[in-house]
Amino acid sequence: MSTRSVNVKWTNGKSTFKDIELSFDESPDVFKAQLFALTNVPPERQKIMLKGKMINDGETWNESIKALLKDNITLMLMGSADEIVEAPIEKTKFLEDMNESERAQAFEAPMGLKNLGNTCYLNATIQCLKSIPELDKAIGSYTRDTSSSLNDETDIVQHLALLYQNFNVTEELRIPALYLFVSGVHRWQPRFSEKDDHGGFMQQDANEFYIELLSDLRSKLEDPATKNKTFVKQLMGIELESTTKCLESEDEPDKKEKENELQLSCFINQTVSHIYSGIKNKMTETINKRSEILGRDADFQKSSLICRLPGYLCVQLVRFSYKQNKGVNAKQLRDVKFPLELDLHDMCTPELQSKLEPTRALLKEEDDRKALEIKAKKAKGEPMEIGESSSANQVEFEPYSLADDPGSSNSGKYNLIAVLTHQGRNSSSGHYISWVKKADDYWFKCDDDKISAVTNEEVLKLSGGGDWHMGYLLFYKSRSPEKISK
Repeated sequence: MSTRSVNVKWTNGKSTFKDIELSFDESPDVFKAQLFALTNVPPERQKIMLKGKMINDGETWNESIKALLKDNITLMLMGSADEIVEAPIEKTKFLEDMNESERAQAFEAPMGLKNLGNTCYLNATIQCLKSIPELDKAIGSYTRDTSSSLNDETDIVQHLALLYQNFNVTEELRIPALYLFVSGVHRWQPRFSEKDDHGGFMQQDANEFYIELLSDLRSKLEDPATKNKTFVKQLMGIELESTTKCLESEDEPDKKEKENELQLSCFINQTVSHIYSGIKNKMTETINKRSEILGRDADFQKSSLICRLPGYLCVQLVRFSYKQNKGVNAKQLRDVKFPLELDLHDMCTPELQSKLEPTRALLKEEDDRKALEIKAKKAKGEPMEIGESSSANQVEFEPYSLADDPGSSNSGKYNLIAVLTHQGRNSSSGHYISWVKKADDYWFKCDDDKISAVTNEEVLKLSGGGDWHMGYLLFYKSRSPEKISK
């Protein structure tokens, strides 16, 4: 057996924790991360004793320690959970005196996540999910079922919540929570723990991880304010109405159905150069299936329209396809543009279009008003104040949802808020990073634990066409009008 169920007696906290799972397949650092979650004793301050011997840090377990570790044995943990005294606060720095890293911190840059060995797909996904405030708050407030243990491999949400709760603290505290989350991912979905010929963890597909994680969040997460258990579905769920018609027999009855999705797909071929056309093409497709009237397979046309848009929309650029002769998911490198503002009105049912019109009219008035203000400033020779919207978090907005459908979009217009990109030639290699919007023309590039500031122009260059990073998952937020002070 590669696992043991052990007890830990914490001397400083005068507590005993029973039935903690310890795995020899993972490093002692992961076990210390588990104890950190239980006691809040940072791993670097933990001293774990077993029959007079100390369990050291490192990647592997000492053979003499492994021989002593039996089921139900009790380990002794020494270490204080008291807060570490912070260094004195530095004197105030002015923006013009800051370097890029200091400016990023002043603008509330995301905290970086250390790459623990091909975990960039996971880090990039988490950074994109954190760009959705409602989801961020719900995950941080998640309370696990008290009847389950901390190591319950079926509840990855509790491990994610622990990471979120330690996200904005020092790296020394954040890394143990990240170790624990990665370990939880490997138990929750063993396929993400596949190893290469050298014993290291293999690269994984970020979209596959995103869909699996979002499905678990959908089934377990609730709105902390309303306790609504369909919270994720309402916030990110898409509904489509489809009609399937046989092209070879008029006697075959049309089939109408509703479908639910968590993302829209942009399929890429030699004619697609913009995500709008890639999404639109998928709305009308020819499929081959059995015709009951003809008694054989026949061609059908499936036509779909969106009947429900979410407040937060994810669009996947389908760049990977399996190549049988090479045995890999090869990548489509074609340049496919994506906009900072996406409008899906034309892909909606007539009923939904009519519901979107009132908010769209308000947005048009707002855009026209701003255009006139800019024109007037140009005429007077006044500065355009392009970067002024960096204080946009002080602006209040009208609700983005339809009154009878919480979490939906009431405009069909979306602003880009995050991009997950991939660099490389196939899904099992290369590198994933995320790009997260802070304000108009102010973004952060999150390359694992390296965070840097970028602009709209740099983000729009992520459309593909070469070996640089290119968009794979796009996250949009429903646009709503600014509140007008009376």
